[in-house]
Amino acid sequence: MSGADDPAGGYGRRARHLTNQFKKRTVNNATVRILPHTAHEILLETDATQHYQFIYDWLTKVISESPLTHHSSH
Repeated sequence: MSGADDPAGGYGRRARHLTNQFKKRTVNNATVRILPHTAHEILLETDATQHYQFIYDWLTKVISESPLTHHSSH
């Protein structure tokens, strides 16, 4: 996650680049989300609740899809 108005994050470019680097190295659940009208402190913004919700939902999805959470009956 990166703010679209964050100069430290290259206005989203660095987050996209990092995600692409992860995917090249077989991290297939890397996701990028650029938050419009958001600067550097994304979890301190007035709409931070929805950012926390996105993180929670994303983590829940990734964990539920993880092979480590699927047990074999053998």
